Amino acid sequence: MIDWSKKPEKPRPQYWQEKPHEKRQNKVLDKSVGGSLTPASGALDGAKGDRELDGNLKIEQKATDKKSISIKFDWLEKIYREARQQGKEPALIFSYLKIKSIAPTDWAVMPVSLFKRMYDFCKDNDFDF
Repeated sequence: MIDWSKKPEKPRPQYWQEKPHEKRQNKVLDKSVGGSLTPASGALDGAKGDRELDGNLKIEQKATDKKSISIKFDWLEKIYREARQQGKEPALIFSYLKIKSIAPTDWAVMPVSLFKRMYDFCKDNDFDF
């Protein structure tokens, strides 16, 4: 017999599984950016950030199914601290997953000092813009 006086138990979240929007973003970024995913999305000691590119860039990933995303300074501070601890450069990639647009739906954010070095390198090596 069912005891109707008790509240039903809520299913416990599975913290170590990717959420559906994270899976979609990982598939997109695997093709467009490459690099390697960090185990447990950076939740383990010694393995921080969401993605690493060529051993030089530590990337935090964020995604949304909505038309806006707030970039929190805490995200930037976190990836900066974790990247610098490992001698890497930090970046944040955010994606709009369900948007149909002529504009790109994946964007990268990095410190201006890194952007300037990358720009100067491309300019000095005759990369076209």
